[in-house]
Amino acid sequence: MQTMPIRIFFALFLLVLTCPFTLTASELRTALVIGNGAYSSGPLKNPVNDATDMAAALKKAGFTVSLKKNAKLQEMEEAIEGFGNSLKRGGVGLFYFAGHGVQVNGVNYLLPIGAKINKESDVKYQAVDANRILDEMASANNGLNIVLLDACRDNPFAKSFRSASRGLAIVSSAPTGTFISYSTGPGQVARDGEGRNSPYTGALLHYMREPGIPITDMFMKVRQKLRRETGQVPWELSSLEGKFFFVSGKSGLADGTAVLERKTAADNELQAERAKLEAERTNLQKEKDLLEQRKVLEEERQKLEAEKKQMASIKPPIPAMSKELRRDGRFIAYDNGTVLDTKTNLMWAAKDNGYMIKWSDAKKYCEAYRGGGYTDWRMPTADELAGLYDQSKNQKDESRPEPGNGVHLNDLIDLTHSVIWASDKRGVDEVAYFNFSYGSKMWWHEHSRNDAHAIPVRSVSKQSAANEIGRDSSFISHGDGTVTDTKTGLMWAAKGNKSSLDWESAKAYCDNYRGGGYTDWRMPTQSELAGLYEPERAIRWKVTPLIDVPDECWANETRSIEAAYFAFLNGGRGWRHHNLFKIGALPVRSLIAKKESRFIDHGNGTITDTKTGLMWAARDNGESIHWPKAKKYCEDFFLGGYRDWRLPTTAELAGLYDNNKRYKALGRFPVNLTELIGISDCSTWTSDSRGAESADFDFCNGKQGWWDRNYFVKPVLPVRSAK
Repeated sequence: MQTMPIRIFFALFLLVLTCPFTLTASELRTALVIGNGAYSSGPLKNPVNDATDMAAALKKAGFTVSLKKNAKLQEMEEAIEGFGNSLKRGGVGLFYFAGHGVQVNGVNYLLPIGAKINKESDVKYQAVDANRILDEMASANNGLNIVLLDACRDNPFAKSFRSASRGLAIVSSAPTGTFISYSTGPGQVARDGEGRNSPYTGALLHYMREPGIPITDMFMKVRQKLRRETGQVPWELSSLEGKFFFVSGKSGLADGTAVLERKTAADNELQAERAKLEAERTNLQKEKDLLEQRKVLEEERQKLEAEKKQMASIKPPIPAMSKELRRDGRFIAYDNGTVLDTKTNLMWAAKDNGYMIKWSDAKKYCEAYRGGGYTDWRMPTADELAGLYDQSKNQKDESRPEPGNGVHLNDLIDLTHSVIWASDKRGVDEVAYFNFSYGSKMWWHEHSRNDAHAIPVRSVSKQSAANEIGRDSSFISHGDGTVTDTKTGLMWAAKGNKSSLDWESAKAYCDNYRGGGYTDWRMPTQSELAGLYEPERAIRWKVTPLIDVPDECWANETRSIEAAYFAFLNGGRGWRHHNLFKIGALPVRSLIAKKESRFIDHGNGTITDTKTGLMWAARDNGESIHWPKAKKYCEDFFLGGYRDWRLPTTAELAGLYDNNKRYKALGRFPVNLTELIGISDCSTWTSDSRGAESADFDFCNGKQGWWDRNYFVKPVLPVRSAK
């Protein structure tokens, strides 16, 4: 009667003997996951996605996870210290890092966000030594640790390093019970990847879910998959004394699971086919709508052709580019900060730089000067400076650094120091300066002193800068580097900035632009940029040849972390991350404010309704979206310097409806409202809601409608209370 219990005991004993040693989900598991991608130099698009997905996978595998995204140096160091303290409780420890990593003298460093590295020796103080993680693990003595480094991407600071080492170095020693994996071999560079995840992390996530695979066998599969698909070969070091499973159980044990996976795959294929058919249907409808728009545009083009020819024959008044402020003999001072010497035909800056400067820096200052909107400023010769010297004039000011000596020249040019650098050179390193106290030219060693100031000069022709120098349709080109569009009342810079600028830098460039001596330049709206694009032009760039535009240009509108742009390559509009993307800039200024009865166009993308006291965006968002996204779009909207934009009510939109006004939205639907406000469809979302529905307002018929807010899509027009 006791044979059955004895057999059961014996079977259990054999099972224990044959089962591999494993750390299961019941063991304490602790993980620190870091993903850094938003580097100012060499940004990466995948590390934050990699870290987010890895953290989720580790949580499913029983880990308590601390996740850090785009962490700075102090945040990384504090997280690693806290991780080490957690490991002292025992169990399994896992550290994962995705981002930039570099090796210096055989030591691996993980780069935080905001690291200021100008030379190789800075790395030690601006980055995290990878050995710090191993030291924390050794100190904790917790038994088993795993280190995963997806950080062998190319060194973003390689040009400033003396050594040319690529990738990461292989660690020579680690605590017993440690498993270390690199995304590629020693000295090699891993790929960031084109999809959501890097190839290495994507392969890890794929195999981590499979039950019953020891970690060493799992990384063999990862290596085989990566070498086969990308040629990249991961590298591991191990001092493990037992087996570790991310998910315990037998490999490939469940037929039911396999059937479910096959069913899921079939469902995915079916959904993909459905999506493909829907995309084809959408594209077909777009092509149909485009043909209809082209037909309407061709009719309008023929009607406008005669008007254009008539406009081209009319010479509009040209605004003065600069005004004369005062004269002193042969010198004329203008309101754009310049002084003209009519005897020498030299134009001078009205004031020197205002501080001591070395000769080489003074030369750069003069050449980079943009007073009056001119770009051909330079450092004057000693003879040109001597031409300003006038013994009969004496500028006296007790605040000057050389009181008593005086500065002898006319007072239209303000010198804050008597000694001014000249462009003359002799020998190897001697440069000239002119002293306006004594009227003498002297020489100094170029690199030994910085005891002089700088004043820019340029040579001018007898033609006034305000004269018209070219004309194309409604556009007039002026000699001061500006172009006036008589149709819109806008003045444009004749040449855009084609440098790679983020949105903030582009806005600062436009706000600080001083073309023609004007100080009210700004960044244009997307609609203003689109107004330059003329599809009917028979040239590659559908823009007047009088304006040299960038391929793509930032616009003034923003939403959340995105900013609008316009592409002159194809007339496209869109949104991009305002820091990660870098394109061109084109300054604009408004000659007059547009008015239409009760509406005022401020020229910065905003329209004020003087009847209701509401300020509207001059154009809707340009695409159809669900109501929740429309609400967030308005709350994140930034335009005209305002951040208090919101979704309008039905009553507020109805206040714009006007049966006496009518134009076609995008050439398709006739809408009834002022043409100063552009909408891309006949109806837009309102803030009114009930249950699962939200209301829209239709500018074709002036009526309100109700729609499922999470199913139907419509554009949105932001509003704010100007009062």
